Amino acid sequence: MPRSFRVYCSAVVMTAFLAGCSVNVGGPQVPPTPDHSFTAQGPVFPPTPSPRGTVFLPANQDVVIRVSSGDVGSDPRRLLVFEIEATPGTRLEVRSATNQLLGASRSPDFWASSVAEAGASTPSAAAAAVAPAVVTRASSGREPGLRRADVDAQAIGVQWTCVGPCVAVRPPSGASRDYFLYVRSSTNQNVGVLAYRFAEQDLNEPNDSLETAMFLAGSTGGAVAIGAIERLFDSDWFEIGTGGWGSGLVEVELTAPAADDLAIYLEFLSDGFRIFPGDEPAVAEVGERFVVRAHRPEAGAARAGPASDSRYTVFVDPL
Repeated sequence: MPRSFRVYCSAVVMTAFLAGCSVNVGGPQVPPTPDHSFTAQGPVFPPTPSPRGTVFLPANQDVVIRVSSGDVGSDPRRLLVFEIEATPGTRLEVRSATNQLLGASRSPDFWASSVAEAGASTPSAAAAAVAPAVVTRASSGREPGLRRADVDAQAIGVQWTCVGPCVAVRPPSGASRDYFLYVRSSTNQNVGVLAYRFAEQDLNEPNDSLETAMFLAGSTGGAVAIGAIERLFDSDWFEIGTGGWGSGLVEVELTAPAADDLAIYLEFLSDGFRIFPGDEPAVAEVGERFVVRAHRPEAGAARAGPASDSRYTVFVDPL
């Protein structure tokens, strides 16, 4: 396109050609006029929501659905969940009112922060993508998973699941916000649209920073922390107490559901060393702080899932 036409388009007839010129204009883009509009249900507990409505998806076409959150209050563990009751392969994208991509999903089991991540389905590939730098840390040599049977699987609370492509966000507190769902199917189909407010089932929340880290008190019997990555870019911080362990060293182990497709990992603050579910327990000093994530801050990619799929357990045992 000649430069003179771009100048003419943007400076003279911007209003008439806004959609056509938007690719040449910086800043946030305004979502298109929605095909359907609904208001989120909730709060819902236990999570047994009902569809806010049914929409028709023509094959290979985007359908845009606006969902108003309603007043979400100030609960720090609040979630806003979007689900599509549809056949496998249906794609859901959730965007903000400024067209920022908040999450995408093709599965009831997990969602991601980018098109590439949302399309991935191989745990080994996801784990390789978050492989740590070359950092060494002593291993306790103990076989992993020996204490897994000691943990009550329900300790996370209600292990909610999704019925189809699903994305959960933590909306800002207070007044209602609009979210835009972009839904695409490879076949013609009628689908149910679910949108509801729900409390995170990770009872450690909020522990999203060093200042709010969950404290793991020393004990000769060890400590157990159970959490979940229920929303994108969740970072769950923990601190190992300095007393009560019997020595200055502990071993740390991470486990997660066998069907986990999120590449959950644990990273030590002191040296950036990462361990994944199934790795041998790593040796740490008391007072160490660590974070559990399913995203790579260095790349901006993230994953999350309902509590049934994103649940993890951290074991800390004295040496």
